[in-house]
Amino acid sequence: MVRDGWQSGRRHIDAFIDEAASFQRNGGTLSSFLRWLEIAEAQESGLKPSTVTVNNDAIQILTIHTSKGAEWDAIAIPGLNETNFPNSGKSGDSWIKSSGSLHLELRKDTLDIEDFTLPSTGKNSDANKALEAFNDRWKAKKREEELRLAYVAFTRAKSHVFGTSAIFGDGKESKNPSELFVWIREFVLARNPERLLSDAEHDGSENPNQVTKKTAVWPLLPKRQESIMNSAKLVAESQEVSYENILAASEEDKALLRDAAALIEERRRYSAVTEVFLPSRLSVSTLIRLKSDPQELALNIRRPMPAHTARVARLGTEFHTWIERHFESSVLFDDGIFGSEEENEREMAVTESVALKKLQEAWLASEWGSRQPISVEEGFETVIEGILFRGRIDAVYKVGEDTFEVVDWKTGKVKEGDDLTDAAIQLAMYRLAYSKLHNIPLENISAAFHYIPANQTIRPADIWDEAEITRLISSVELS
Repeated sequence: MVRDGWQSGRRHIDAFIDEAASFQRNGGTLSSFLRWLEIAEAQESGLKPSTVTVNNDAIQILTIHTSKGAEWDAIAIPGLNETNFPNSGKSGDSWIKSSGSLHLELRKDTLDIEDFTLPSTGKNSDANKALEAFNDRWKAKKREEELRLAYVAFTRAKSHVFGTSAIFGDGKESKNPSELFVWIREFVLARNPERLLSDAEHDGSENPNQVTKKTAVWPLLPKRQESIMNSAKLVAESQEVSYENILAASEEDKALLRDAAALIEERRRYSAVTEVFLPSRLSVSTLIRLKSDPQELALNIRRPMPAHTARVARLGTEFHTWIERHFESSVLFDDGIFGSEEENEREMAVTESVALKKLQEAWLASEWGSRQPISVEEGFETVIEGILFRGRIDAVYKVGEDTFEVVDWKTGKVKEGDDLTDAAIQLAMYRLAYSKLHNIPLENISAAFHYIPANQTIRPADIWDEAEITRLISSVELS
């Protein structure tokens, strides 16, 4: 609810409860439900989204299936062309022609269409006729399903439906309007002909977008460019305003100078924002910046700028991906885990490939290379002071009967002093998130950085608890 707002969050929670209730009604247990959720997240990108709600503040683009049950004042249905909508589908998607299709007897709609049966005559001609008849019935069924879908689409509108059928798309061949568009056109002509916005006919010519390519002048159109150049020239030739300039200026120029001075003063006074509020969602790395350089963070929140991904960062990402794949594969290590030289050359530069291999070898030679974690790249979301923090814990190890350790892999240089103290906030957040996620007492979880190039594991002392993290979020003033 923090992430998506009250209405959307409430809807997601209701949809989740419905899924749980349905699972229980079918005889599922709590443990099997949790396992099912894990599989759904890993294999199917989570549960299906909750139904769409109408948003009057935005233009919503969605499929007809997901629009079911909702209603808008006006809707638009583009692409009413032959083979597109109604969609003709694949010619061989019945169980007879496609091994991936479910046999008709196993489908819910088995009674909606007469299935294929092999004639008892044993003649090839009779078998071919039976196949053709079944294919015709299959096409008719698919057309009926498309018309049902069209009914859903057109009944989403309270008052206005806007349908389009383009003669040309991106290719050279023209496209005929579908039967749906023909029906709409006939209806409009019979009831409200003035509502037909355009009724172009295809004259057999080629696609005009293919015949005459659209061109434009870059970077600026000539007139606009000339205006900007003249403005730049005036700025370059201008003189600094001084007391003597003002005395010598005409009354009209003096008035302009006073206006300019007032505008400059107003901009100076109001451009200095005295307070910056933290967003409702933050990454763990942002929390580190909140402690180490709050003013720089405030500037970045006020005016976000894209950051260049450094080679070291790319290398770290590649290493973390390899770690996750290494543990998921559950096989003994061999040279093949690095990939062939050809694969490496395709994925990254040779220098980065060599650097990645060194990191892999160094990690495998460390104390962690022979240990099995209980969790790898575990994602989390936790709310502190009304702010949603999201992140991923590199690895978690069980070190005792009821004790655990979260570990963060570092591919750079070992940090010391204040830099290490600031970085330790990351471990504090991971430790706190894992404690909340699995309902484990915070004192039973330790935390460590492992710097792979140096083969050095550092466990910072006095890692913050939730109260200290909360104090940081609520006490730091951004400006």
